[in-house]
Amino acid sequence: MAGSEGIITKWPKAAKTVINCLSAEEREEAEAMAEKWNNEAVLPDIQAEVAESKGADMIEHFATEIFKKAGMRVCILSAWKDSQGKLMLGGDCSHDFNEQFRDGESFIKTRDWDGIIMPEWVEYVGEQFDGEDDGEPQIVKSKKQVAKKLVELDEDANGCLILPDTTGWK
Repeated sequence: MAGSEGIITKWPKAAKTVINCLSAEEREEAEAMAEKWNNEAVLPDIQAEVAESKGADMIEHFATEIFKKAGMRVCILSAWKDSQGKLMLGGDCSHDFNEQFRDGESFIKTRDWDGIIMPEWVEYVGEQFDGEDDGEPQIVKSKKQVAKKLVELDEDANGCLILPDTTGWK
């Protein structure tokens, strides 16, 4: 069945068979097309769809992997055109995952985000997109909630956690 794991495992062999059946001219044409596809951006409507449907997840995946593998903390600013050509900005804390990684603090929550950083970003994005969108960019807020610590636990002299007195908690 198409898309099944069985078919996917057969894909490399099938692709190799097809490539081997191409004439020299067809192979050269296919290589040129692959080179073009690998070095040029996809069409704007496809970019908009990917940005809207997968952009935030791709950014979170990158931020998580770069921290896990390199110990790097990042805060990513994003901007794109949606399918109607409206300028969109990844705003609020949607691309700052630093609180989730080993006692980190949010860059956005600890800096003058609204007073300095966001206005500069909006100006930059307007220049990069050639001011094509006359209206104000729309800020897209994350649908995900950042996990927050419920309780900070103290440690005793031996490093064991001390449970808090919970009487009176609801």
